[in-house]
Amino acid sequence: TTYPGAFVVTCHSGVTLAAAHTEVLAPMIAAGSLDTRAVGAFSARRFHVSQAA
Repeated sequence: TTYPGAFVVTCHSGVTLAAAHTEVLAPMIAAGSLDTRAVGAFSARRFHVSQAA
C-alpha cells in the first residue's frame, strides 16, 4: 500500500522453491494485486504486534 504496483518476494529457499512461488505469485503480480486469502499470513503487517493483537 505504500508503493502501489511494487512487489517484493523473498524467502529462505529462493532457488529451490522459485518454481512453486512463481506458479502462485506470478498471476497475482500480473493482475496487480495479491490475493490476501492466499498470502495474507506472510504480510509484513504480521510484525506490527499491537495491530495484530
